[in-house]
Amino acid sequence: MTGPPINPLARAPGEHVNRSMGTLTVPDTTSKNRRALVRPLTRRVLAILEAVESRASGGYIFPGRCDGQPLNNTRKLQLTLQARTGLWITPHDLRRVWTSAASRAGLPAVVIKRLLNHASRAEEVTEGYIRVGLDELLDHAQSVEDMILGDAGLLASRHLDTRLADLLAGLPEADKQRLLAGLVQRQQGETG
Repeated sequence: MTGPPINPLARAPGEHVNRSMGTLTVPDTTSKNRRALVRPLTRRVLAILEAVESRASGGYIFPGRCDGQPLNNTRKLQLTLQARTGLWITPHDLRRVWTSAASRAGLPAVVIKRLLNHASRAEEVTEGYIRVGLDELLDHAQSVEDMILGDAGLLASRHLDTRLADLLAGLPEADKQRLLAGLVQRQQGETG
């Protein structure tokens, strides 16, 4: 749920996670475009990292089957997911889901590219002038995480309030009053 590809993340040593700062650093030696990558870690990602930290071996965030080696093959995980869900899911599919959620969350294209660690082309000169700080990246990354978790029914989506307001705006006043009375009656029944 962070955007960057799996390979640089898999090769990142555990000490590249800074829990107090809430960041992950992928060094230029393992980054796809050979530029160091510092990314904010969202609430759910931090919780997952804390949960797997006790089981991690070899010092990698995503250890491989061989002790002291990073994860280098996701096929076994993909087969397990397929057995449980009936879906064949690749790491790149997860990037597509993340990118689509980022777009639906309204992130600017330059921020999506930055979070995905996509390099800008020479003709995209303006992007070089846009500076997005780590705090802003965290806010954006968190909104993508919230969108994905909301879509999965694991978190009430912030966009749900907007959708509900849009639906209510189109209702006649009498329908709004009936709906409100029904909600109040239901709430009183649950608390009473």
